[in-house]
Amino acid sequence: MAREHVGHPARPCDGGSLPPAQPNQMLVLTIDQVRAGAALEPGRAFRLGRSPSLAGRGESCPIWLPDSTVSREHARLTAHGLEIEVEVLPGRSSTFLNGRRLRPGESVRVPAAGAQLQLGGVLLAVKALDETVEFQERLGEADSPVTSPPLVTWSWEAGEVDVRVSGRRLDLYPAAARALAVLLEHPSESVASADIQDELGSTANVEQLMSYIRAAFRQAIQSEALPQARLATEVARVHSGASVEELATMDPRALLRILVQSRRGFGYALNLAPDAVRMEVSHG
Repeated sequence: MAREHVGHPARPCDGGSLPPAQPNQMLVLTIDQVRAGAALEPGRAFRLGRSPSLAGRGESCPIWLPDSTVSREHARLTAHGLEIEVEVLPGRSSTFLNGRRLRPGESVRVPAAGAQLQLGGVLLAVKALDETVEFQERLGEADSPVTSPPLVTWSWEAGEVDVRVSGRRLDLYPAAARALAVLLEHPSESVASADIQDELGSTANVEQLMSYIRAAFRQAIQSEALPQARLATEVARVHSGASVEELATMDPRALLRILVQSRRGFGYALNLAPDAVRMEVSHG
């Protein structure tokens, strides 16, 4: 059951030096308390690495906290041995570290043991755990770590394909939706144009349909139904030609040419990992 957190963590920020983490130790963030009525449940755990990790309610954040009191990109968190660094990103939501309020743009590094981090109405406890034993036990207590939902889902509705991105329906012509469904059945794999035509008919203009698919994704980005950062994160998992940062900041049209990629002589590929897409069972 969710527990309401009243007030702010009472420990002041302390400094001090600590020995580096042992090779088999890591820092883990655990959801300790949440506001009443929140969808999140206490006990969920996230591993914190030496590379900075974004925490926020945005689906592209590795530390995903889908709560309205948390900013879309709330804070950047980094492990330094047995210390944690918290950098607050611009936003209106509050941030407290060991009871002290941090302002946007402020970066603080403190010992991780016993530290408490509050992002909006979500209170996180920081612990150093044994990588091979304790973290697995912790995950067992929490069921499973919080993971992002699939980026793209699709289903058949009344004989037509319904494609959704982050829960929002893509605006596609029926033929383009069926062409996209063929790619979704084989994520990150090349699909021959002839196979797409077999599904749609020999007169289908496959190249034009791919343009319609890219345009629909672009509209989703422009309407903010699909954060470009989330799409960049998913594409980078299977496409080695550019980093997440490069994909997230490039012109959306260039990113979408990578997402729906023309492979000369091999057809087209949708550059998404299999776990980023899911076919839904229609009950209609």
